[in-house]
This record gives sequence, C-alpha cells and structure tokens, in this order.
Amino acid sequence: TVSETRLDDGVLVTSHSTVLAGVHMGREALLGSAAVATRDIPPYHVAAGVPAVPVRIKAKARRDPDYRGPYELDRPRRRD
Repeated sequence: TVSETRLDDGVLVTSHSTVLAGVHMGREALLGSAAVATRDIPPYHVAAGVPAVPVRIKAKARRDPDYRGPYELDRPRRRD
C-alpha cells in the first residue's frame, strides 16, 4: 500500500527535489534544491541533502512565542 503524502500550508519544494510517498511536510517548511525528502520535515524548518535533514529553523518560527519545535517539546517554556 502507498501512504498519503501531505504538504501543509506554505510549503516550498524547490527545483529538482523529490518528496517520497508517506512524507509529511509541516507548515512553511522548505525543501532545498535537489533534496530527497524520505522522512517528515517539521514545521518552519529548512531541509536539504540526500536524504533531506532539517538544517535550520526559519526566523519566523523563532519570533513566534508559541512555537515549540519537535526538539523543544520536553523543555519548559521560557518565562520573560
């Protein structure tokens, strides 16, 4: 069986890139040129390479106080 591929709002897949079946790309994720997405790409992340891995978080996500990336779910929220 083939899994469903999901691209959320604002996703950018650049030239010569490939998204494999069953991959979910989160909101405003970016897949670099000639990259191959074999696993899910978290929201607001830039992914590159073969296979594609997240290489950075977009500045827009850093400015959003409610954004908690997949690597920060176990950390307590900052108190200002």
